[in-house]
Amino acid sequence: MQNHLKQKLQLYTAADFIEQRWKNGRGSTLELAKGSDYAPADVHSWRFSIATLSENGSYSNFAGYQRTQVMLEGDTVQLDFAGAKKIQLHKLTQASFRGDQAVSCSLATTRTATMLNLMTASNYLQHRLEVVSHCGPLVDLSSKVDLLFVYALQEGLTVQVAGHCVRMKSGQLLKIDRVTQSKISLSVSAGKLPDTALAIIIKLFRDH
Repeated sequence: MQNHLKQKLQLYTAADFIEQRWKNGRGSTLELAKGSDYAPADVHSWRFSIATLSENGSYSNFAGYQRTQVMLEGDTVQLDFAGAKKIQLHKLTQASFRGDQAVSCSLATTRTATMLNLMTASNYLQHRLEVVSHCGPLVDLSSKVDLLFVYALQEGLTVQVAGHCVRMKSGQLLKIDRVTQSKISLSVSAGKLPDTALAIIIKLFRDH
């Protein structure tokens, strides 16, 4: 892989993940990656983590951040926004909300739920998430997208970036700089299983 392209790609694997206690002390989360892109060095402008929900409870306060959760595994989880509204999450559905909102969760069954969490600092970055179920080129990668992430949902996912291939395992995260985003496609080496998702595509962008 050419050096200039290698500098635009970063693959986060299990060796990079760090387990951390929740701010409210009621559990722990697996931090996948975080960074300070487009923000001061002491500010985390983005952060990915995996949380396992095993009981009902309240979410921690992350004022100044926008949050999105995607359910990876589990039965129905209901998010209650202090009685103002309620959102039910099912597998591979998502909910977005401000980090300072009062949110509590209720599990429909005793089965634990696994959530992919993304937080971006509202003063520096915004984000959008999309679950992708098809192989081929990624579309709608406009010049306004500053950073692109791919979270693999299947073993053997291959991300082709500007003619170079990055092989991923399920649960790994790939960061791609916007310079290379116009030539990105997905494939699965062993063949895609029917009715299954390939990856979660995350777009981070500044207010231009």
